[in-house]
Parts: sequence; C-alpha cells; structure tokens
Amino acid sequence: MFRKLFSLSRVHHGKCLRLVQNISSNVTSSRTGSPAAVEASQTLTVTPRNVGAPPVDMPYMEPYLTAEDDPRNHTEEHLGLWYNISREEFKRIFHPFSLNIEYNQLCETFNETSFMIRRPALSVMKYLKQLNLSSMTPPRFMFYGAQGTGKTCSIAHVVHFLSRENFVILQVPWVDRWLKQFLKKPAEILPSAKNPQVWDHTTDASDWLKFFSTQNNEMLKKLQLKSFDQYQFSTRENFPAGSDITKIVELGISRPRLAAQVVVAITLEMKKHASQGNCKVAVVLDGINSAFTEESIYKIDHVDFYTKETWKYIPAQSFTLVQAFTNMLEKDWTNGVIIGSIDYCCRKDKDKSTYNPRYILGQEGWEALDPFVPVPVPEYSPEEFESAFAYLASKHWIQKHEALTPDGRALIAALSERNPDYLLRICAPL
Repeated sequence: MFRKLFSLSRVHHGKCLRLVQNISSNVTSSRTGSPAAVEASQTLTVTPRNVGAPPVDMPYMEPYLTAEDDPRNHTEEHLGLWYNISREEFKRIFHPFSLNIEYNQLCETFNETSFMIRRPALSVMKYLKQLNLSSMTPPRFMFYGAQGTGKTCSIAHVVHFLSRENFVILQVPWVDRWLKQFLKKPAEILPSAKNPQVWDHTTDASDWLKFFSTQNNEMLKKLQLKSFDQYQFSTRENFPAGSDITKIVELGISRPRLAAQVVVAITLEMKKHASQGNCKVAVVLDGINSAFTEESIYKIDHVDFYTKETWKYIPAQSFTLVQAFTNMLEKDWTNGVIIGSIDYCCRKDKDKSTYNPRYILGQEGWEALDPFVPVPVPEYSPEEFESAFAYLASKHWIQKHEALTPDGRALIAALSERNPDYLLRICAPL
C-alpha cells in the first residue's frame, strides 16, 4: 500500500510533489534542546529487514527520550521528548480503559509505556503548581481537539502528575462506556433502591471502586480518612459516622448491588474531606460531554400513548453513577481540581463538522462546566512528528526502506497530517 502511494506521489508532478517537498523541508529540520537535555550528537541507524536494502541513517531530535521520568520536573525544555513510566506504576495508576486499545497493545509490544511531553498537558501542570486550591472552588481544565490528536494521552500525563502530587484521584476513564458499552452487550443495571426512577450499574460500579482503591491505595493508607455521615445501604449494611472510608469501599466491591450507592457516598465524602483540608481531590472525566448530550443504549419497557412504541432509551442523567460525578462539578467545595476532555466521538449523531466545546457540550453541559479553561490539543508540530517517527523507528515498528528516507517521512507526514492516531495507523503496515 505504501509503495503504491509513494509511486503515485511521483507520478503527479504537480501539487502532490510540491506538497511533499514543502513538508520535507519543514520536518527534516532538527531542534536543539537545552544543554541539560541535549547529549552528544546521535544518529539512529535503522536496518530494514527488506532483503538487500541498505541501512538507513536517520537523523532525529536529540535526544528523543529524556531520563526525567517525574512529571513534576517536566518543563518546556522537555517538549517533544518521550519519558518512560514503569509498568508497575502504570498498572497502579491507570485503568485498562484509561488509554485506547491500540495504544495499550503498542505498549505491550514495546514492553514499555512512554508518553510524549506536549504543551497542553505541560500548561495544565504549570497552572496547578501556581494555584492555591485550598482557597478557591475547583478550577476546570477541559482538553478538546480533533479526533486522534492525543487528548487522552494528555490526560494520562496530567494524572501521573496528580498522583505524584499526592492527590486523591476520582477518575472515569471513559464516561461514554457506562452509557453505550461500545454498543455491544450492555452491563447489568437495576432500579435504584432509593429511587426507582434512577438506575444503578452493578458490575461497572464495582469495577470502578476496585480501580479507585488500587489507584489511591497508598494515599488512602496514609490519610486514614473517616466518614462524616452515617450511611445505611441496606437493613444489615450500616456504617455510622466515623467509619473507615476503605471499609465502605470494600463493601461496594464485594456487594455489586450496593456498589452504585457506595460510589455516591465516596464522592460526597471526598468533597467534604477536601473542603476540610484533609486531602486534595482530583476529578478526571474523559469524554465528559457524554453526561450531558447523550442517551444510553439501555432500554426500558414503556408504551407511548400516541406512537405505541414499547421502549425508550434511558437518559444519561437517570443513572446513579452519572449523577454522582456530575455532582462533583458543583461549586460547593474547595481544594480540588477537575480535569476532563470534550470529545465529539461521544456524540450520538457523530457530527464531526466541528470540535468546538460550546457545540459539543450543548446548553446543559456548558452551564454545568462554566467557567472552565479550554485547552486545545493540536496535531503534532514538525518537531514532535520527527520525535514520534524516531521513536517508532527505534523500536523497529517501521521497517520499510522507503519509509525511512527523508522523502518517505515527508510523505507520511502529508498522509497523516501529523495526526498522532493517523500516524500509528499509517505506520502499522510499514
């Protein structure tokens, strides 16, 4: 496929060839970092596995990998560089759905997890270092951009920073998963015991509590948080005020039927503990617009008097889990931060005409989040593209001789439009 596209670009001696030449002149320029980041000049020699193909010397950004693996120390000097996170820390901090499936598979293939240090995540971390969270309502930072530009990876970088900063993290890796379940077999839901008009996720709520316990295990042991209120989950499950928060979490894990109500209790308790100054709380919601503009695939028996339809979709706000986390968006607590992404792929109509936050959120979502700081996530810059390409080539993910030449890199940059997701898809068969 690549050779066909490569030869096609040479057949047309008009706009296509000029486009490749212009991009080639931009992406092949190298960037020099700070003296602390730049080591001796290096050249990556990639030996393609094509029979008879000579080795290719490919210059790349120096160095493309930084040894600084603590996100608290990342600065603009590290822009465009990759840093590694240990597999043990990755499994503790991140849910299997925190990153997309393709990225997780790539990490398994490379036997390492790396993130590129980019300006969107770096700017959010810079703001958080300067803010006095204890004296203000939680600031909201919302990543937005075209599909595949790296919003989820930017969130992951910030979550790693929050974990190192000793935040208690309440993260929903993908809100839309609770509503659509990837349009496959839906998970179990049951009417809430407290309000029959509201629905509880059983398995999903229990899984989230497991993730919450694992992600914040060290902080919960250190803080030893106690409940402010009494909670009566059933006739036998009663927790008086002053109960250990971890005991309440364990109840939800072992009793999925009560898990959704336990999630509500945990979110309320975290707001109170944060306001009292006992801990710092971070609410992280990837695809936050799903909670406001989407219905679910779950259907309930209902006969419409006029249309005689026997079913209807359950609205997003009729789920206990969605209500619990939208309640965290209220401005009635302090000492916290709200991080999220606004993604049009969560929209029911899949309208990709614009990724403007005002359009995607709708009126209800806009009012719930206002005011917030919009953080655009663009495509790769020319330097970031060179760094990403060098990273893939160093792992022998790209083995075609033609792809490793300057013209090949320029053509791939043109085909992918320097979109991170498109770049991985185009390089997969190379």
